Amino acid sequence: MKQFLAGWVGVFTLSGCGMDPDGKQDLQGWDSAVVIDTADQEAESDPDGESGDDDAPDDTSEGGSDSTPPGDPDEESPSDSGEDSSSDSDDSVTPEEGTSVEPDEALTFSRVVLSTKRGSAWLTPIDIDSDGYDEYLLTSMTEGLGVSIPPIGPGGAYVMSRSLTSSPGEVGTWELTKAFDYWDGIVWPNKSTVFDINNDGIDDWVIGCGFLARPEGNLLWMEGEIIGGVLRFGPPQFIDIPDSSRWYHEALPVDMDGDGDMDFVTTNHNKTIFEEGTARVEWYENNGMPGEASLTRHEIAEGGGALLTLFDVDEDGDQDIILPQFFEGESLVWLEQTGLSSPWIRHVINDDTGRGFGVEMADMNGDGRLDLVYGNHNHQLSSVPDEQIMGIYWWEIPPADVVRSLSDWGATMQVVYEGFEVGSDDVDAEGAPGVVHTGDVNGDGRMDVSASGDGDDGVYVFVQQTDGTFIENRIDGSLTMAGDHVMTDLDEDGDMDFIWAVFGPTGFLGPDSAVYAYIQD
Repeated sequence: MKQFLAGWVGVFTLSGCGMDPDGKQDLQGWDSAVVIDTADQEAESDPDGESGDDDAPDDTSEGGSDSTPPGDPDEESPSDSGEDSSSDSDDSVTPEEGTSVEPDEALTFSRVVLSTKRGSAWLTPIDIDSDGYDEYLLTSMTEGLGVSIPPIGPGGAYVMSRSLTSSPGEVGTWELTKAFDYWDGIVWPNKSTVFDINNDGIDDWVIGCGFLARPEGNLLWMEGEIIGGVLRFGPPQFIDIPDSSRWYHEALPVDMDGDGDMDFVTTNHNKTIFEEGTARVEWYENNGMPGEASLTRHEIAEGGGALLTLFDVDEDGDQDIILPQFFEGESLVWLEQTGLSSPWIRHVINDDTGRGFGVEMADMNGDGRLDLVYGNHNHQLSSVPDEQIMGIYWWEIPPADVVRSLSDWGATMQVVYEGFEVGSDDVDAEGAPGVVHTGDVNGDGRMDVSASGDGDDGVYVFVQQTDGTFIENRIDGSLTMAGDHVMTDLDEDGDMDFIWAVFGPTGFLGPDSAVYAYIQD
């Protein structure tokens, strides 16, 4: 989770300064996806050198970047290769020796490079042109050097879409349409959500910003507008927050007060790499002003600070909050809503799985009811026993008449997988697993679980068997900080593939990142 910090400190020692705007071409010119500036939707490639073709040459080294480093004009760039990225699908990656997968049960995937945008980390699917095919909102957490300590520069946000020249049944070529980038100075954009925040009937793009390495938090939004049947987004605008030292991972939309407009729930923290902090959970009430993002902040409770989800746990008709806790407190809790003017009540789900990280809802046992899927973020060398096991778990939601009285949900806890391993010995700088999602990867009607290793160098899908156990499929290895991902049938052949953002190792001028497609063979 925090491996990049060591790399950035090393970069600062070598360079001692941030990037000058005159170096724009060098900073961004090796990103292997066409970048279109939304300021000129009709323009061709960016004259400053932002453009390139994401049809990367054969990706022969796992986790590497096909990008051309700046200052090396003799090296052929991906844009010069003239190859279709669909031809870059012969790099088959199979589960590695020593996993629990039997040969006849293994799922194999071929890896294709879609983009090498620096800092790629978070993906949100959205069909912006209503053609039945998703585009992806891609956020890049940092795209180069900055002048801070550590010297982590600003990030960017893009709409990643398949080119119109792509043929059905192929992965095709991809391009990035810029919403904002390094030169807009927005620090550490995280996960995107899409909802109508300004009450004009059109969805907007909302991003939480900041992290402990750059604790300069923001919540921003970009106004949606339908142009020629396509959802476009305006320039970034900032939501008023009382404390910019607090940083945010995401804003989850919900009509909390039942008045017909979209509010949102978020959690934030003000920890830095130099000192401890505190976590808070808040909801922002939409004041219902037509055409305006007018919001009133309400503090719910202390706690959280990482990711979260919303669900009516006690079946009383309102949304409760399920909250992993990475920084302090119990591993996983839920906050019971008892009324907008009443205090929320904290209940413990689990407190023996170490540092909580991510959670989502899925029907894991096929009974028609949503269950809770959760991943922690630990290290095998931790001095705290509960933080030595790295795993993914799921629970059935207890019956409504007893869920409030339970001290924990241990009776229904199921293990998807335990056994990740972090390569670095630095307990404070690394952890696993990372982002966890669910879906039916092999079409057998049972819910499977996909996971980024993060500090573990793999990406995984755990395939559910008829007896409810899971078989490990290590899709790829030798990766650095694999992040968010989406399961989708990308090549339209009837089975599920993945799009995966991989932050990558930190190089001299920033992270060597990639967005990969893993096409199921």
